[in-house]
Amino acid sequence: MSDDAVENLLRLSLGCEPFDEPIEIYIRPESGTDRIVADDVITNGNYNFISMHSGPRVMRYYDSLVLAGKTPLIVDAGANIGASALYFRRFFPDAKIFAIEPEQGNFDVLTANCAGETGIELFHGGLSDTVESLFNEDPGLGDWGFRTSNAGTVEVRAITLNAILAAQPANVLPFLCKIDIEGAERKVFESNTEWLDTMPCLVLELHDWMFPGESSSRNFYRAIAARSFDLISRGENIFAYNNAVLPFGLEPDLSAERDNLIAHSLENYLAGDFAACITSAGRALTIDPYSSVAWANVCCAENMLGAFDEGRRAGKRAVCCDPKNEYAKANLEWSLRELAARA
Repeated sequence: MSDDAVENLLRLSLGCEPFDEPIEIYIRPESGTDRIVADDVITNGNYNFISMHSGPRVMRYYDSLVLAGKTPLIVDAGANIGASALYFRRFFPDAKIFAIEPEQGNFDVLTANCAGETGIELFHGGLSDTVESLFNEDPGLGDWGFRTSNAGTVEVRAITLNAILAAQPANVLPFLCKIDIEGAERKVFESNTEWLDTMPCLVLELHDWMFPGESSSRNFYRAIAARSFDLISRGENIFAYNNAVLPFGLEPDLSAERDNLIAHSLENYLAGDFAACITSAGRALTIDPYSSVAWANVCCAENMLGAFDEGRRAGKRAVCCDPKNEYAKANLEWSLRELAARA
């Protein structure tokens, strides 16, 4: 995209929980869908793994790859203008992201949004189960509704997940595959699904509602049913966790040590030693950085010390790790009230 074309884009600064720094993203002012996509992905956290029941399991696996000197690979199929790529970059800063988008206008904005970002590779084309020709199709659903098919006039390159994984260096390992390709997932899961065996996590949107009577999700369910995956639905998306790859939780001895440290931090809090409470909770977080209770203890103790900005940060982490933790929500609200009063 030329500099003149970039100047015609609108640059937004969107909050992204639980991080303090916003994400900057370009959208097209004339688009009816760009802002919706950006808000859904970045502000509303449609792909927020941490806040889901299996989120800590996913994050621990990510951490284990990074600590072992490996680079986690994220495939973003249907990258659109790049909201999901930027979001994944914020959550998984050590990952490599392979972003796929077939529509030229969307790809141009994707390119602008990913300029200067390290570790993001862009592919102008569509995802399929074979490398036969694909054609970009506009069904009239706006900038987020383009899809690929086997016939048409606008030809685009095709790429397969098997080929993407095979092309990676030995230290780059599968981690996450996001698929939102407006019904073309029917073709992706039709054949050559060996890539599923080593992919720890999937998040995808199915589109049966677009193709009534065609059972367009059948290939996906057939491929998944042949393997051991847990499926969790949230909103429009299905999150799939590969039980053959992802480990379950902490080792029992580490779990016990974490729980003892959390209990000790609470004892320190009740004794009025808030600094010791933060120290004990912090040690628990070195074992399990996704413990909502430990983050909530930090939040509460920081508030008691009058460090409400630090309390806010810890409270946001606690609520992100477990949105149902009422103790965490109450302490975060306390931080926010005090900060607002001092503004």
